[in-house]
Amino acid sequence: MELLENHIRSLYRFLNHGSDYSDMRCIDVNNNKFVSRDLVKGEQEVVAWAKKYNGKGNCFIGRNPRKKSGDVSRVTSFSLDLDPVRDKGTSSDETQLQRSFESGRRILQSLKGGFLGCSGNGALLLFRLRNGYLQDKEVEERLSALQKQSRILCDSSIKIDNTQDNPRMIKLLGTMSMKGEVHRLSRFMDIPTPPYLDSDALDHVELEAPVKKAGQVVTDYSLTQTQRLQMLEKALPLLKKERVDDYDSWIKIGMACKEFGLVGFRLWDVWSKKSDKYSDETTDTKWRTFDEQSGITIGSIIHWAREDSGQAIRPESSQSQSSDRQSLANDDILFSPNGNLSKHKEWLFKAAAQGKPEFSLGLPVLDGHTWGYHRGEVYIIGAGPGVGKTSLIASVVNRALQQDKRVLFFSTEMSRERIINCLLSSYCAISGYSFISGKFTEENKKRLDDGYKWLEGIGDRLTICDVSSPTFELIQELPAKLKPDVIVFDHIQHIDGGNDERIAISKYTKGLKNAARDANCAVLILSQFRRLYRDPKTSLMPAPQLSDLKGSGTLEQVAGQVLLLSEHSVEPGTDITILIGELAKNRFGNKARIGIEFDRSTSSFKETLDIQLDKKE
Repeated sequence: MELLENHIRSLYRFLNHGSDYSDMRCIDVNNNKFVSRDLVKGEQEVVAWAKKYNGKGNCFIGRNPRKKSGDVSRVTSFSLDLDPVRDKGTSSDETQLQRSFESGRRILQSLKGGFLGCSGNGALLLFRLRNGYLQDKEVEERLSALQKQSRILCDSSIKIDNTQDNPRMIKLLGTMSMKGEVHRLSRFMDIPTPPYLDSDALDHVELEAPVKKAGQVVTDYSLTQTQRLQMLEKALPLLKKERVDDYDSWIKIGMACKEFGLVGFRLWDVWSKKSDKYSDETTDTKWRTFDEQSGITIGSIIHWAREDSGQAIRPESSQSQSSDRQSLANDDILFSPNGNLSKHKEWLFKAAAQGKPEFSLGLPVLDGHTWGYHRGEVYIIGAGPGVGKTSLIASVVNRALQQDKRVLFFSTEMSRERIINCLLSSYCAISGYSFISGKFTEENKKRLDDGYKWLEGIGDRLTICDVSSPTFELIQELPAKLKPDVIVFDHIQHIDGGNDERIAISKYTKGLKNAARDANCAVLILSQFRRLYRDPKTSLMPAPQLSDLKGSGTLEQVAGQVLLLSEHSVEPGTDITILIGELAKNRFGNKARIGIEFDRSTSSFKETLDIQLDKKE
């Protein structure tokens, strides 16, 4: 199998792993299983490892160096991973690949010190940091913000994956990409050579959006952010040189560029260099003093550009989204109780005669407080990473399927193979680790055979939408087409939020609420928390609150019930974790707090205690 040894060596040197270890992994991406995972030390060992596993799967290297324990030792680099939007498990075609390169080159025009590589099916942008440049968590936060700001420079058919975590693995450039039907060599487009330029890109990233000032008129956002950026790029070259030399005009134009974050800084910086007075230190210092909500917008720049050049600057066309008007001729949207209550009475007594909820979580005390989850309503389950929310939702989905319900599962984070793993793990009572390692006892293999038979018997009652960033239109169309009883969305923060994640979360959450009503189904939304820091003594997270949900405003408003999960304790020497389930909102009854025993060896849950809180809101 062909291999580019000089590219492997160049990548290793660029990543600056030095005397530390490198985390190396070979993964059969088509069957979603590990071929090898090793910690190796030194350039020669990395090359030898690559020669051994090249072609047996996709080969990856940890972006940052590791200690002997496998933990990240230093933060030496960051990356942006640009992937064409396409069907899961398929390789990109040449047109898609070239679009990813074009988007990558466009980003590199704004970010200094980066190098472009081909990951096999997309573009990989690599940047080197100085040793001790930032604390590792700050790198993650700044890189997350940088990813969002860079998306406006990408073609609409290209997505930037979330790769801000410091332990992130990246493609081992120089090895073969084995995903899909077309295999390509990953490689540098331009091989980096020393001395390497340390990137300052993270210096200029805004971590938090400034708070809008009361009574302040900001800008006309009827145009998309991409359209606004395109107009700014057209306008700046048309300004007279006198404006860049005039301090007051220079400041105002910088303030107007501020809304575009790092991209805006680069454009302003390049334009500022037209002046003989230019100083990179002054430009950088002044930029940090600007307020994004200064009230000066690109509308001012466009006006000045038209004054200076006589040219009109118009936005490029954007496909508008129109909504169909509801016709008053449609009797289904109008209701009067006169003579129309018999069906409601029949439905009410039928539900009461069942003696149990139509849908339940399988936690009797909690279900007693909420009477399960309901058609036409949204139920939110919030938890931090690794707490067990996906395992819990897998058990809930299994319960619904065993009751002959139809389930539509939107999986934005995990592949269809991982979802099937979770469902089988829950149904067969087998540890999730077995599905990662591929190690099963003979007894578990028998259970797995039964699990596969059960899943095959489900047929089309289970539909997994395996798209990392489903469009808003898809969320509306699929429920109408498939008529599910239950919709699961895992998880709401993984949607492509563009330039404002909060607005995107609000839009999608309301869309799922509309789907619950229009399709007469129940909706379960999984949500992450904002960053919560562990207690250094107990290693446990603090008890979460509703305000800890990312995008909490709309999530809290739309939901009928909100369940917050957090770790309480870990049973020593066992796979059992005690969770606290806080029913923080319950539109249909009392709030509650219960203990939940999560056995990771069997992916099972059961209640341990019930603590009554305050009365119905």
